[in-house]
Amino acid sequence: MTNNQKKSNHLRTIIFEKSNKEYSKQTINGLFRSIIEPLIETNGEKALVFVRLKKSLELKTAVKRLTFSEAKIYSFSEVITEEKVGNVEKEEIWGNCEFLLVLSPRYSVALMWDYETSQNEGMSEVCLLYNTKSILDIAKAICSNSKVDFSEFLKKFQPDRRENTELNSSIGKLAGLVDDLNRELIINSLSQAEYTESEKNLENYEMANENIRFICHEIKNHLSIINLYSSITEKRFEKLTLDDETSGSVEGAISNIKKSSETISALLNDLKCFAKPVLEQIDASRVIESAVKLTKARAEEKNSEIIFEDKEELFVLADEMKLQNIIINLIYNSLDAVKEKGRVEISLSRQGNYAQILVQDNGEGIEDNIISKIFDINFTTKEHGNGLGLAICKTLTKEQKGELNLLMTGKKGTTFELLLPLSE
Repeated sequence: MTNNQKKSNHLRTIIFEKSNKEYSKQTINGLFRSIIEPLIETNGEKALVFVRLKKSLELKTAVKRLTFSEAKIYSFSEVITEEKVGNVEKEEIWGNCEFLLVLSPRYSVALMWDYETSQNEGMSEVCLLYNTKSILDIAKAICSNSKVDFSEFLKKFQPDRRENTELNSSIGKLAGLVDDLNRELIINSLSQAEYTESEKNLENYEMANENIRFICHEIKNHLSIINLYSSITEKRFEKLTLDDETSGSVEGAISNIKKSSETISALLNDLKCFAKPVLEQIDASRVIESAVKLTKARAEEKNSEIIFEDKEELFVLADEMKLQNIIINLIYNSLDAVKEKGRVEISLSRQGNYAQILVQDNGEGIEDNIISKIFDINFTTKEHGNGLGLAICKTLTKEQKGELNLLMTGKKGTTFELLLPLSE
């Protein structure tokens, strides 16, 4: 890169100015995908998307998903091109700087990184901003090196003119915690057999498991704060008289923050599944009640109900968090299977030396040709599924000396059976 190019590379300067730590490639890729998800999930959401990928070519697939949205996508690199538009970058002055910029009436985000900003392999300084006026400055810097005149677009898709310092600080801390968790998971991904070669290695393995639990707990604390202030903000804006455009923008921003928070919470539950189970005497009814509360919002979205009538006090030998995750996954699967005004019934009873938990829905049942595959890893019938839910549940149940079975399925619904050893 020439001196003139370095001087013109405003993007790297912005990255350094807005960054407070280095992030791993896994975290950056995760942030990238989470930013485009609201555009895909929200039907008819008009948006302008700028993207530049130089060293993160694996994200091309994620960008292609945007073609199913209403977003207009413009690429500032050769690796992603639209047939009608092509590469709109005017000069090669940004080196290996990469970015994703989303501008819409209700949702604006800037994510910028450059792996040459770090001496550590697969690490980069990162600029991450949500719904703040600084995004418009970044958009103008990007547009200044474009073959296309975006001035009219920028007038139409203007991000929030305020400087949302507290929001971006919270999101930055959250991203940092997720990054720390990613690094812990890399350590934990080594097999236990490799660790047990010495007492010291076994100690490190146990410490990694504890760190996963601790970090997940801390991230959930921050998510609770984000959810609390989102609700407070939502209630305060209800009392204000605003024009339709501003009102829609605020409502959309709050809605997207909540959705992202729910997504992160669900991912944390999955991540905890990889930690070593800690078996303790657990009140099964209390865990089921907690899972029902956590899935209540999803049920309300589908105008469905979850019914659990506690008839017997049973204590099982289980890992409370993992047991809760299993039940949540089973409830979510049931809710996905039912139509509007569906019903999910949960029952708890004693079966010999086991506690039997039944999760039953009134959906249309599972097709005969896929029944044998439902517990296979990576198998899914959901459009955005990852094929991990039931496979993880099966593994977690075995770790807790229990069984997870498909008890019955048909036109009247499906019933899953979870058996866990009693602690008595």
